[in-house]
Amino acid sequence: AEGQLHENDAARRISNLVVGEGIKLSDEIKEGQKKMQNEYITILGIFAAIVLAFTGGMTFTSSVLENIHKSSIYRIAFITLIIGCILFNLIWLLIDFIRNMNEKAIKKKWMFWTFNLMFICLMIFTFVAYKYNWMAKEEIINQRFQDEQQVEEQK
Repeated sequence: AEGQLHENDAARRISNLVVGEGIKLSDEIKEGQKKMQNEYITILGIFAAIVLAFTGGMTFTSSVLENIHKSSIYRIAFITLIIGCILFNLIWLLIDFIRNMNEKAIKKKWMFWTFNLMFICLMIFTFVAYKYNWMAKEEIINQRFQDEQQVEEQK
């Protein structure tokens, strides 16, 4: 009877050990599935960001090029910079959201600030160029026309 108790005790220990290992293995599998799901979402998110960037960029570019003759160079440059800044920040936010889902830190935050600062500086430059009329088409055309007239008068 005592030997049988010892065997039952050993069998219980082995079964508890097997059940414990099974639960541990089950938890590891669930954790692996969660990580895999996050990786799939990351891949789909990056693909969506790329598609959004190309689609938005192409649509914007085609509309700007169709209507380029209707507005001044300053307006075109300013609107292009604003939309470029919006697209850049939208894509950055999407990728940052994906990064947060995977619990990864931002590695190149300086790039975000550099590009936004560049957009702002270019917008300020465009405004100053507009204020001082640095890119006046009419003046250049008039100057060329006057130069051509002077050349013809000299002949």
